[in-house]
Amino acid sequence: EVEKPVNSTNPFEKETSGNSIVKPSNAPKETIKPATHRSLEKVQSAPSSRFKFWIMTISLVLLTLLFVLYNSFVSKAYRGFLNENFLKMIHRNEGHIVSLPYLLLYLLYFISAATFIYLLTDHFGWNIYKDPLWQFLACLAGVALVFLAKHLVLLLISLIFPISKQIRQYSFTIVIFNIILGISLLPFNLFIAFTASNLAQVLIYMVLGLTLVFYVYRSFRGLLIASSYLSAHKFHFFMYLCTVEIAPVLLLTALLRGNGVF
Repeated sequence: EVEKPVNSTNPFEKETSGNSIVKPSNAPKETIKPATHRSLEKVQSAPSSRFKFWIMTISLVLLTLLFVLYNSFVSKAYRGFLNENFLKMIHRNEGHIVSLPYLLLYLLYFISAATFIYLLTDHFGWNIYKDPLWQFLACLAGVALVFLAKHLVLLLISLIFPISKQIRQYSFTIVIFNIILGISLLPFNLFIAFTASNLAQVLIYMVLGLTLVFYVYRSFRGLLIASSYLSAHKFHFFMYLCTVEIAPVLLLTALLRGNGVF
């Protein structure tokens, strides 16, 4: 038997036995589990959900205030939407400048239409900007640009050609129809923003169909206004239809799909 050497330098130092457990160097290290796809999706969609909540809250608050303050103007707009003669009477009472209540209701249409386009682009992934606020502002700028340019072209036509009365009436018809459409869009926007994806897609197509019905009905009312001039100026009407009605819609669609225009 061979005795183990005694360590004389430090008598309090403990000796380790030969069968002590040593952690192998190739033992797996503790790793942090990566976030799952569902958790990443929740994190990424959180700013969008918060923005949808706030924009819908602002729209509903604005609608409530306008209904409380200008309920009679909303009723007149609805009656003018249904009856051509009543719309002409409203236009005569308004004169050359549209009053403030109708302008505020028209602003509500801009917000409602921009909200729907934002929800549409968010649903199909046609995002121009990553930030929801900038995406909404781009949609709002697109809607405002299309309709303000349309009213500006109508103003120029009324100054050039001797049909200023009919042009002003048609411009006011656009305002009235858009006011009713803007109010109609709000409940659809609310459900599209917070419902399931498959149901939201069905509602989006329903809104597109409703917008088409509004556009066809408004075009028919415009034809009634221009009926006395249409037979003698078919080419001019066709040029107006392509320049003011069709071209802005195609341009707005191209911008929203992000085809490099920005």
